[in-house]
Amino acid sequence: MSHLPVFLDIKDRIVLVVGGGEAAARRCEMVLKAGGRVRAIFADPELVMRDAATSDGVILEERAFAPADLEGCALIFVASEDEDLNVRVSDAAKAADIPVNVADR
Repeated sequence: MSHLPVFLDIKDRIVLVVGGGEAAARRCEMVLKAGGRVRAIFADPELVMRDAATSDGVILEERAFAPADLEGCALIFVASEDEDLNVRVSDAAKAADIPVNVADR
């Protein structure tokens, strides 16, 4: 087994979600159910993520990811259709010692 499933206490902590589709929206829902706060960043405007804006605890930013976005985050979810973006975010999170999960990897 190369990965260890873990449970994290994210109550009142910021979780970054990068991506704007269904997978990203599902991760936002999981974070909110666990009591976390979501900062979601997506470059391609998609109605799926815009719908999440109506939830308390969600900050949506329609723009490209920047490494500074990791600041203050307890956890990172990457759920983008752009493989290069997925790798960049994952590498930046690992370099900052922040747990990261890339959808479908």
